[in-house]
Amino acid sequence: MLSLGFKKGKSPEKMIVDFGPMPVKVKSSYNVFMIEFCKESREKYPELKNTEHMKKSGQSWSAMSDEQKLKYNDLHNKDVLRHAM
Repeated sequence: MLSLGFKKGKSPEKMIVDFGPMPVKVKSSYNVFMIEFCKESREKYPELKNTEHMKKSGQSWSAMSDEQKLKYNDLHNKDVLRHAM
């Protein structure tokens, strides 16, 4: 049996390794819209629960036309390019 120098019954100290800031995942078009919508919604309706803000964002996204979603698709594409670098 290989001994690692630890006393019996004692666990080794956890190693902490810093790899720097972790990359953020690419945001989908809906995620970009949701962040913007929920921020505005929370300012207008602070009494609503987070689940209600999310429900309203989903309903608004579904009601939007493809032309209205184009802004968020462009922001998504910019995020894809940022992530690729």
